[in-house]
Amino acid sequence: GADKEAFKELNPENIEMIVFNVHDPMKYIYRAMYMDCIRAVDFIFANEDMGFDLKRVAVFGGSQGGSLSLMVAGLLGSKIQTCMADNPTHCDFHLNMEMQDNIREESFIIKNFNRYLDENKNTISKDDLLNNLSYFEIQNFAPKIKCSVLLGIGLLDPLAPAVTTIGMYNKLNPEVIKMSEIYTFPELAHEVPDRHNTFKSIWFYEKLAKGKK
Repeated sequence: GADKEAFKELNPENIEMIVFNVHDPMKYIYRAMYMDCIRAVDFIFANEDMGFDLKRVAVFGGSQGGSLSLMVAGLLGSKIQTCMADNPTHCDFHLNMEMQDNIREESFIIKNFNRYLDENKNTISKDDLLNNLSYFEIQNFAPKIKCSVLLGIGLLDPLAPAVTTIGMYNKLNPEVIKMSEIYTFPELAHEVPDRHNTFKSIWFYEKLAKGKK
């Protein structure tokens, strides 16, 4: 409730969040979202006396949560011990927009960008929009990741097309790839199967809990 009221005050015109202030990368809503995630981890490291084990910090999530997890792992480097991401969006906006016409189901993410361009054709070009979005593409954070990554993707995903997520994964440092794994699910779209969720629990145990006394 409080969060919705705060955003309503910030955004009285009820602009779609994905395009809110996208004309300016310094004011774009995702800059604030990314920094909120970083501050959350900063809180943990600033309060070790509360019982946090700073050698066992992981980030994980699906869809946008997967993107945020990868971004945090990239910006915070060795502070993160492992990252698990399912169907992360925002990996490569450039390729995502380029291939949209060939995707059977329209991505609401790209739909909002295209609508924004149509409504603001006199103030921002597609190239300018993509240049601004490049600051927030997960592929540009991937080379900075130092921890292991577990990536799960549906090959029929219209929101996070496999070619963009796999491309992002391939930009991980070779040493990181050696300790990482990627699983693809040919018959699924923006989801992973229950068996992969079970495997994530095993991954979490092996990377963070195994051997803990």
